[in-house]
Amino acid sequence: MASQGPNNPATFSQGGPGTSWTNPSNVQASDNVYATIDLDILVVCRSLIATNYGFSIPTGSTINGIILTIEKKASLVDKVSDGDVYLVKGGTIQTAEDKSDIENWGITDASTNYGGASDVWSNTWTAEEINDSGFGAALRAQQQFDETPVTASVDWMGITVYYTEGPSLQLPRLQRSYSRLQRGITSRLHKQP
Repeated sequence: MASQGPNNPATFSQGGPGTSWTNPSNVQASDNVYATIDLDILVVCRSLIATNYGFSIPTGSTINGIILTIEKKASLVDKVSDGDVYLVKGGTIQTAEDKSDIENWGITDASTNYGGASDVWSNTWTAEEINDSGFGAALRAQQQFDETPVTASVDWMGITVYYTEGPSLQLPRLQRSYSRLQRGITSRLHKQP
């Protein structure tokens, strides 16, 4: 099985009703520069959407799994958790499987992996859909039922894709390997006295 990533997003938006994130493009790299949102018990958070990951999965490949890595923190301990975590296909949030983690966000920057090398998030994917600029991820944060205001911060949203190349891609490689082997044997035969 082959993989590409983790890749960084290049396009950022927000979806749904509620309070907007500040500086959503800051999730582009793991650099301790954050997209933030201030939450309290009455705040509904919009989805932070990152897309256009620049994948180049070979056509005809089977998508085996997708890992989304989110680097995040909160300003207070035990006050923020994931609201929901989804993948995005063709610019549309895919709600077939919510991968939100029940663990509260810590107060130091930490990464959480969602999905896995053999987890397609209850969906089907083609190489073209993964390579599309509309492929990505969406995160919504929530404040834990408390009246204390808290800031949720997201540093990075990276994606790794695991795939198996289609037979049409493997055949030329086998042919090249066979040709090299054949040249090596022929070369050795001609060198013998």
